[in-house]
Amino acid sequence: MNMHTPERSTSERRDRTSGGAARAGRRTRPGRAWSGAALAAAAGLVALIAFGGAAPAAAQGEHFGLGFILGEPTGICGKYWLSQTEAMDWAAAWSFVDEKALNLQLDYVIHDFGVFHVSRGALPLYYGIGGRLKFEDDSRLGLRGVLGLDYLFAQHPVDVFVEIAPLVDLAPKTDFGLSGAIGMRIFFQWSRPGP
Repeated sequence: MNMHTPERSTSERRDRTSGGAARAGRRTRPGRAWSGAALAAAAGLVALIAFGGAAPAAAQGEHFGLGFILGEPTGICGKYWLSQTEAMDWAAAWSFVDEKALNLQLDYVIHDFGVFHVSRGALPLYYGIGGRLKFEDDSRLGLRGVLGLDYLFAQHPVDVFVEIAPLVDLAPKTDFGLSGAIGMRIFFQWSRPGP
């Protein structure tokens, strides 16, 4: 009886000689060079918004909120009001679609307080555009539009929101998607925005 051991692939041989990186759950891919540049660009954008926009917002006495987002993705989120109607929304969350992956997103949003009228608090419609970076085997960099409703409580520094976001991935390949989420944030230095 002749037993033949199949030839190991090049990647298996590489994994055996690289100290067991594959066994430890770490993967190395040659096509990931763009992700370092994308991460640097995302960090630069966040720094520009955080430090470039901080002085005018602080001078206006605006505020910052921190909370959670549930849906696609699920994690922590924040909002920084730039004016009475403009804000920056962000999330650092976990995506459960296809491959489980860390998802970072940042949106510039405008609030329209005149669409829906409520007896207490405020219910602006908001819309905007932003970007996302999704870390997975083939990490994705893309744009997202956002449309949502944000209920701002009258007497409490809390908001509750629901949103949908069409997605256009630009790298490593063009792809389209849709995400949606609900969430809540608690605000610091609270003075309710809007008219």
